[in-house]
Amino acid sequence: MSDKNPFLKIPEDREEPAPGSVKEGVKSDMEFIRFTMSIVDLYLGKLPSVITGFMASFDATEDENTQD
Repeated sequence: MSDKNPFLKIPEDREEPAPGSVKEGVKSDMEFIRFTMSIVDLYLGKLPSVITGFMASFDATEDENTQD
């Protein structure tokens, strides 16, 4: 048996800072996602009331047409 430990040959992980271009790319992507989610949050909450309003207006026009 060999006394050498094979795990000692594994290099240590080194953390190096990301280049500026990568940081800026991630930052711009996150800003775009935040902007998109703000729009979705703003309009998606109103979607059920808009759909019900459309359905109610279609029912009202059908009732007006059948009364003639």
